[in-house]
Amino acid sequence: FQRAGYLIGIPNQSNLWCIHYNGDEFDADTYEKNRKVFVEQYKDILSPS
Repeated sequence: FQRAGYLIGIPNQSNLWCIHYNGDEFDADTYEKNRKVFVEQYKDILSPS
């Protein structure tokens, strides 16, 4: 959202979701994989120089 010039963003969610929800069990490997993708994509916003 910041890259598009917005100060805040509220994603449209027709169903509630959470990236690490995988049924009844927490999938740590998939969560970590997706966390790394997120951090790489937004590292300039998360840790500005």
